[in-house]
Amino acid sequence: MEPIDIKEYGGKGRKVTLDKGWSDLKSRDLDLVKKRARAKFDHEKKIYAVSFLNEEYEVDLEAEKIKKEGEEISPFTAILILHYLTYASDPEPTGKFITFRELEGGDVYYPAFKKRAIDIIAENFTSDTDVFLDCCKKLGGELVEEGGAGARFIAFSKIPITILVWEGDSEIPGSANILFDETAGEHLPTEDLSLIGAMIASTLKKLTKK
Repeated sequence: MEPIDIKEYGGKGRKVTLDKGWSDLKSRDLDLVKKRARAKFDHEKKIYAVSFLNEEYEVDLEAEKIKKEGEEISPFTAILILHYLTYASDPEPTGKFITFRELEGGDVYYPAFKKRAIDIIAENFTSDTDVFLDCCKKLGGELVEEGGAGARFIAFSKIPITILVWEGDSEIPGSANILFDETAGEHLPTEDLSLIGAMIASTLKKLTKK
């Protein structure tokens, strides 16, 4: 799997990345993509239906547009969806979760991942895990009995992600972690998995204000 420069997701590089995403996807065997990504595909309309964080998206190959409830989505999310459809491979999730550092190249991207994802979770939820669990349920997370408090999200059909939070006290600071199924790197580059973790953390933070 070719590495992806996160900086390409913004500015002038965004269109280049999107164009490449469409080109790469359309060069794949359409039915194999459907099978590997666990997506639905309308052969007549050339449209994939794919779920991302419990929301349904339509990927129109001919129009090169991705929509949710009839509205076009942000290029940022579109890139992630295109990459998942393109890179998803045969392995099924095993249910064994690993840390971000254990992903290929995880050590390289960990400082940014920790700042953008893990630290956001820790800063906003280690003082009250009930609020954390409530926000997770609002985002469609399934609560799990792991850590002090935990929830599992299905980013894409083959990419479950678990977020764990431990409350702190006067002596021990709280902590958090984000875990990925050990097969996650078979379906998306580590850079993309980092961005998905950051998206979940940012959304959970926003939910504390609602």
